[in-house]
Amino acid sequence: MGDMDEEGEACSMNSSATEAAVKDEATVPQLPEHQAQHSADNQNVSVHEDMSSVQAVNNTPAERPNLEQQQAPLLGIKKVSRTETLALRLQLAYRCRLGRRKLWRLRKLKVFRLETVAAITLQCFFRVKFAQKAATRKRALRHYKRFMLTTKPNLKMGWSDTEMESLAAIMMQAAWRRRQAYFARKRAANKQPFLKRMKTKLGVKTVDDVELLAHAATFIQCKYRQRMAYFERKRRAEKFAFARQSAAATKVQALWRGGHTRAEVKKEKTGAKLRRLAFFFTNAGIA
Repeated sequence: MGDMDEEGEACSMNSSATEAAVKDEATVPQLPEHQAQHSADNQNVSVHEDMSSVQAVNNTPAERPNLEQQQAPLLGIKKVSRTETLALRLQLAYRCRLGRRKLWRLRKLKVFRLETVAAITLQCFFRVKFAQKAATRKRALRHYKRFMLTTKPNLKMGWSDTEMESLAAIMMQAAWRRRQAYFARKRAANKQPFLKRMKTKLGVKTVDDVELLAHAATFIQCKYRQRMAYFERKRRAEKFAFARQSAAATKVQALWRGGHTRAEVKKEKTGAKLRRLAFFFTNAGIA
């Protein structure tokens, strides 16, 4: 009987506890779905942190597992072997080399483009210059044809440009030679007085050109040496005059210093004589 009474009391207590829990659930306000999920996640995270801290405290350094090895499966990280690492390094080096080769080719292509542009620019410049010269030459030939038609109407002007250039060159050579002949005649005219003077000096009727040139060279050397002797004599005269002025200045300085020294000595002697007289009169009782 006693056991049956105890079981009845336990059942009544369980039923009362169940009713109280139901009342509490009824009184607790219901949270929205996303807030409930967030609170559950926070609870799970806190529980996980507590467990990890307990394991870190309880485990020794030798027995403590690697954190990366624990998190690798969770984070989805695959363990890489040594062979795969070496293969990745080889691939990296090969790709770096390919990149450098590509960069070098791009730079070389850029330099080639710049050199091509520079060469084309220079070619254009020189071609423009050559075209300008050709146009100037053609213009000059056209003017020269007009000049020839004006001066010589009977001249046949069916010549080509090359023949006209040859004719112009011949005329320029003729003009240059006429000028050279003019200067030669002028030199010969200027040489006549000197030739006459040399004939009179040497007492001959004819003088060879070689002898004349030799006498002319001698005459020029004589004049040059006379001029150099004149400047040398002038330099020596200036040097002698400077020496005389220096000697005169030294003499004046010596005279002034001698007179000044004699005056100083005389003053000192007079002062010493007056001091002796004063001492004599003082000791004699006259003063």
